[in-house]
Amino acid sequence: MKYSNNPQFQSIEKARRESPQTDRLKVLTEKWSNLKQGLDKEKNDKKELVEQHIQRIESLLNQERPKEEQKFKTLKDHLLKLQDQVYQEKNDRELFDELKQKDLRNFEEQLTQQVEDEKSNKRKLELQLLKQIEERFNSLISIKHNQKIEWRTMTMMQSICL
Repeated sequence: MKYSNNPQFQSIEKARRESPQTDRLKVLTEKWSNLKQGLDKEKNDKKELVEQHIQRIESLLNQERPKEEQKFKTLKDHLLKLQDQVYQEKNDRELFDELKQKDLRNFEEQLTQQVEDEKSNKRKLELQLLKQIEERFNSLISIKHNQKIEWRTMTMMQSICL
């Protein structure tokens, strides 16, 4: 800027301002500025349009969200009820199984006891039968022996009497 006060520099500057290249440069600068403004305006318009679309979509989503949330809540409630039912069924089945196992063990114990009782009764009856057989046998032997003695006695008596 030390040349700005210099008259020679000022005349060159003035010539440059009035030259056709300067005019052309001004026209190009103006066109560039207009293009830039047009592009900026188009960019802003597209941006606004996209923002409007986004707002419309958000609005639709916000309107549909409660409906969807209600649907999912209903489904979730139904699922929870089903889970509770399954859990209850499982518990009921386990309880039923436990009761049946207990009944089965009791039945086995009773059956075992009955078998043991039957075995014991059978042994007692066998012993009684053996005892009766033995008594009968002894009785028969005794009778036989008595008959033999009687017969001998009779035979002897007959021989004496003869």
